Amino acid sequence: MKNVRTNSEPIVYHAPGKTRRLPLWGELVRTKFVSEAVEVPSYDVITWSTDHNKSVVEKSLDSLGAEINVLKKDQESWSNIDKVFMTIDFARQSTAEYIIGLDAFDVVLTEHPSHIVKRFLDFDCELLFNASNGTWPKRCKPLHDCDVFEAKFKTKYQHLNAGCWIGKREYVLEFFEKVATVERDVIFATRYRGTEQTSVKLAAFPDEYPRVDIDKECNIFQHMRGYKDLIHNDGTYPA
Repeated sequence: MKNVRTNSEPIVYHAPGKTRRLPLWGELVRTKFVSEAVEVPSYDVITWSTDHNKSVVEKSLDSLGAEINVLKKDQESWSNIDKVFMTIDFARQSTAEYIIGLDAFDVVLTEHPSHIVKRFLDFDCELLFNASNGTWPKRCKPLHDCDVFEAKFKTKYQHLNAGCWIGKREYVLEFFEKVATVERDVIFATRYRGTEQTSVKLAAFPDEYPRVDIDKECNIFQHMRGYKDLIHNDGTYPA
């Protein structure tokens, strides 16, 4: 798949919320991609789940012959902010040089995850997030400075999305420990306290830039909200 706007070929597709209704998402989920691993520094892949059944991203990694660490918690006590603390615990015991974080139920890979690491080595940052062409949440006053900062990125894909990322393990730990200190119950309205998205954005921009960056040209990650920019490699447009 090629993004004709950025002239890139993303290898991680993220379809949060309503974008999972797209026919293209169904096509990606049903396709069995084949890809060989490449030689790169050590890395771990993680996801977060409350389900005993295999998630979409687990099945995707299985088909590519790759391993993934599933960090689990019971549904009854689950909140998306738990991903932050689970990531910290994992990063503390990991010995890998890099960690890749991928949401469980709305992410598909078209290449072996070692290619994520290979492409990340060309970036001049320590932690790279997925980029979206729409911001969420909108008009959230505590995120005003972040929104102003993101607006300076002169590209369609200019907003941080916390559902997919790759980073150097030591900095992943440092950054998510900072996210964990955000006083969510004081800063955010009730509906935004349980999501990691708001705390991650607040911690990231502008203070942690350029150590934290977003994949503005979709060289690795493709948010499916921008699916109209995509064509198949044979030049045909997806449904």
